[in-house]
Amino acid sequence: MRVQAGTKRRKAIGAVRLSSLTEETTSPERQKEAEQAWANANNTEIIGWAVDLDVSASIPPWERPELGAWLERHVEYDLLIFAKLDRAVRSLRDFVDLMAWSEEHGVGLVILDPQIDLTDMWGRAMGGILAVFAELERNMIQKRTKEGYAEVLKQGRWPGGRLPFGYSAVERQDGDGWQLVINPEQAKVLRTIINRIIGGASTLSQVNWLNEQKIPTARGAESWGYTAVYEILRSPALLGQRVKDRGNTRSKGWVDVVRGDDGLPVQYAEPIVNRETWERLQETLNANAKQTTGNRYDASPLLQVAFCARCERPFYRRGTERVMASGDTKAYFYYRCASASDTTVETCPDKPYKYLELEGLVFHEVLDVIGTLEVQQRVFVPGEDHTETLETAQAAYEELTQQLTITRSASGRAKLMEQLTALDERIADLEELPNRPSTWRYEGTGQTYAQLWTTLNDAERGAMLRDAGVKVMCVRKPDGTPVAGVVLPENLAERAKDWASKRE
Repeated sequence: MRVQAGTKRRKAIGAVRLSSLTEETTSPERQKEAEQAWANANNTEIIGWAVDLDVSASIPPWERPELGAWLERHVEYDLLIFAKLDRAVRSLRDFVDLMAWSEEHGVGLVILDPQIDLTDMWGRAMGGILAVFAELERNMIQKRTKEGYAEVLKQGRWPGGRLPFGYSAVERQDGDGWQLVINPEQAKVLRTIINRIIGGASTLSQVNWLNEQKIPTARGAESWGYTAVYEILRSPALLGQRVKDRGNTRSKGWVDVVRGDDGLPVQYAEPIVNRETWERLQETLNANAKQTTGNRYDASPLLQVAFCARCERPFYRRGTERVMASGDTKAYFYYRCASASDTTVETCPDKPYKYLELEGLVFHEVLDVIGTLEVQQRVFVPGEDHTETLETAQAAYEELTQQLTITRSASGRAKLMEQLTALDERIADLEELPNRPSTWRYEGTGQTYAQLWTTLNDAERGAMLRDAGVKVMCVRKPDGTPVAGVVLPENLAERAKDWASKRE
């Protein structure tokens, strides 16, 4: 379209689009230069630019951030200029819709490459044909991209995207792309968290631990959220497998993995944990999701810690409000055992405990028993079972032995004897390896319970006691005085006995 000299100077919007900033052949500057040159030669003033970078051609013009806004302000200009047809649209449907919009609002469309006069019937028809080819080209590009992506995964290369926590991307030794390797520091953090959760810690307590230790996320952020940690723990990326996307892991409890032509998950890195540990983690998370008590970080600090010594039911913190003489409302909190709200059993005779009274008593008794003990974390130790490998080696040995009996050539027999010797050594080594079941061990943290106690608030103290398996049985004496006895799990009880004997 050319505007003749002497006519009224028209106003135009220059449209620029780029799918990726690496597309140098159609860079934003070149598109602008071409459109500005056309405007200068055709008595046209460009009053604004619609620059949409990193925007795919598959997105309709009305949904592009910059162009979409200008399309709504169509009364302000006369022409809409595109440097190339594929910068405007790459589908026949979008082309037809854009032409209809042009006719409805009286805004002329200018396509510089190829030069098409879209003001007449033949020009619009030619534009439609070119739009069909542009759509075909886009589909071919998408197909090649998808095939290239699949080939990258097949070769164990990292195709790019968001790095999973626990891994780093490094350039391959052959220079052909990138690959993932375990990030030692992040992997250590993950293994610590996984062992703690399998050992009984709550996911939320580990989220708080990450934030307290100021451990950065994969993107370098300083704050962790529950969902982000939960998704990492649920993701097969811990096994070194490629996952499709984040998904709604919190509700589904799983993430789709990318699978190869053989139907097996694509392995793109060394696993951070083995399969057995990962499955135990998933079982633990599934079990925790079904719990309704005892694992809430914001619940009362004695929840599932303090129990009634008479009926062995847990104490719950309750509250009530009273209107004071001044007219103000004041809240009161107290503890009662679960029998108070259970109509099927007789309510315990003890009167309610003031919340500060019971919490102070429980915390004092606990520290008196375990305060000097070192805090230990429970660590899952995978077992060793070499039975399958040994049976495979023995079967191979038998096959080679049979083959030796029918082999006549000296060179063939020498080769078989060499293989049999190597297999025999391998079998001997496997027979000496121990076969032991999976187990648990406790590792010291270098910090006593009393030292850790001073760094926690009341809710965190309750969470720590629940994680350690500590229970406190409480009851009132005949005169109403509350007393408490601490019940420890076996591992803590033995250590407490040793400490008590040394103190005596």
